[in-house]
Parts: sequence; C-alpha cells; structure tokens
Amino acid sequence: MTVGLSLLPSCVATGYKVRRNVAYAQSDWMQLNEGDLYQPKTSGRKPAILLLHGDGRIGDDGRWQMAGIARRLAQRGYVVFNATYRMAPDWTYPAPLVDARAALRWMRDHADENGIDPNRIGVFGYSAGGYVGMLTAMKGEADVKAVVAGGAPSNLTYYAGGDLIRNFLGGRVEDIPEKYWEASPVNDVGAGSPPVFLYHGEKDTLVSPDHLLEMEDKLVENGVPHEVFWIHGKGHIGAFLSQGKALAAAMEFLDKHLK
Repeated sequence: MTVGLSLLPSCVATGYKVRRNVAYAQSDWMQLNEGDLYQPKTSGRKPAILLLHGDGRIGDDGRWQMAGIARRLAQRGYVVFNATYRMAPDWTYPAPLVDARAALRWMRDHADENGIDPNRIGVFGYSAGGYVGMLTAMKGEADVKAVVAGGAPSNLTYYAGGDLIRNFLGGRVEDIPEKYWEASPVNDVGAGSPPVFLYHGEKDTLVSPDHLLEMEDKLVENGVPHEVFWIHGKGHIGAFLSQGKALAAAMEFLDKHLK
C-alpha cells in the first residue's frame, strides 16, 4: 500500500492510499482480472472512475500507462479503479466489454467499503481503453454517468482492411457487418447517452481523427452533452505523452458531471 499527497491549484488537496492487484472478476474464460484501487483519505462517499489503459500489443498489463492519471484523479477526490482487462490480439469481442462491465459491477458491489457513490461513476480511457469505455457507456447497461475518451476508435469499419480488428471480431466486415455495427460505439449513441469528453491528436494516423468527428456528429445529433479537445500537431503516441492541457480540461468536465 502506498500513500501520496499533492497540492493542486484547481481543487482541494487530498491524500490517498492505493490497494494493488485487487481481483474484480474471475471470468469463465479462466483469466483473473485485476485493478489498482486509489482511495482519497477523506470521509463520505465520493465519485469514482473506472480507468482503462490502451491495448495489449505493448504487454499483458497496461495499468502503468494510466498510473499518473489515476494519481491526479485521486488527488482531486475521486476513487479510481485502474483496471486491466482481456485485450486483442489474445482475446476477441466481447471480452473487453464483459470485463469493463464486471469492473463497474465490482465497484458498485463494494461501494460501501470503499467510499464510492454508486450513482456517480464515470469511465476514462485512452486508445483501446477509450474505445472500451465508450462502448460500455453507450451500451447503457452499466449506468455510467460520464465518459472521457482519448484517441479512441468509434467506428470499427474504418479498420476493415486490417488484420487486428478482423481477428478481434472474427471475420471481415462484408461477412459479419452486424458485428462491426454492434462493436462500434458510435452506433449506440442515443438521447439518453452520458456526457462525453473526447480528446485526440490532430495528426493521429493510428486512430484517424475521423473517429472523433463521426462521434461528435452523432453526439450533436442526439443532443448529448459533450466537449472536444484537439491536441495540435501530435499523433497517437505524441498526444498521449503531451496531454496535460487535455487532462486538465477532462477533469473539469468530470467535476461538472460527477460532482
């Protein structure tokens, strides 16, 4: 267990503690899923964030990617569950969606002991994590109250010519168009969708800015509260490494909708 303390000009400083490797689901596919739970050392129930890292091509567990964001959110007064999940290319759809739902369910089931307000839970992810978070929230069953998604795919048909998404979904778009539709968050946006904060590298070639633009159009069409933040001159990795101003705006957005 570790303890941190930071002074932030935009919020009341708060200490926090971290419980590492908390098991949240033993799936029927025989993989133990874990997360690190960051808990502000303040009394009362607090809003909470499920934090989701990028994909598995850089390792089996990407929680380290989001540790800095987890600390900032905890310092701001959020309970944070920085969770890993089953990822492509080792796992196929809908494994990440099932795991994100399980993590949210664990947060609600253990709300009392962890100081979580179960009615104020949001999701925050980058890249594949942003995709999983958006998909989970837009499907509606998880009752997510706010979404932050950075560099996130929203329409999987944009990857119809590649192997990664074809393997993830189990076929080509022309053979299983209904699965590509089902697995694309943009197709689940509706009038009741939660507020969304989107940020993206202007020069992202891995996840085209078209993903954000199409999602933004659908949010506007359905009257869903949202904000967009462009990181100018940066690609996919560069945007993640220089997202300071985007994160500040995203946290103000979360405060608005969860506090």
